[in-house]
Amino acid sequence: IAYDTKGRKYNGAEKRPIGELNCYHNVLNIIVGVSKPQYTDEQLNKIREDNEKGFEFEGKHYTNYEGTQLQRRLELQIRKEKDKQILARASGDKEFAKERQVKINELTAKYKHLLKISGLKSQLTRASVSGYRRIKV
Repeated sequence: IAYDTKGRKYNGAEKRPIGELNCYHNVLNIIVGVSKPQYTDEQLNKIREDNEKGFEFEGKHYTNYEGTQLQRRLELQIRKEKDKQILARASGDKEFAKERQVKINELTAKYKHLLKISGLKSQLTRASVSGYRRIKV
């Protein structure tokens, strides 16, 4: 059994309080039928339509939301390859390190191409890895 910041018992069966225990969500009080909606129905329909328009990438249609998910997957793949490259350098395996660097370069080029086609904002800082340094291939 663990205790939260207010001394209440906490275990896996209990729900985590919102805004506590490293949760960054906030509670907003909304009264259905009384609280004013943030967006009008027209604005919501436009947001949905714009999302559905999306873009074509490598022969497949993506909604804007799916594009952001693809962006996150590419960032993750880049981080994984950077980790492998760091380990290869540390172990002295220069050939494997070069192979990983080639893969990093390919994934980064694909990432930039995705941004150009989709109009998404670059968040390549999400792909940064401590200790990584680029090597010539």
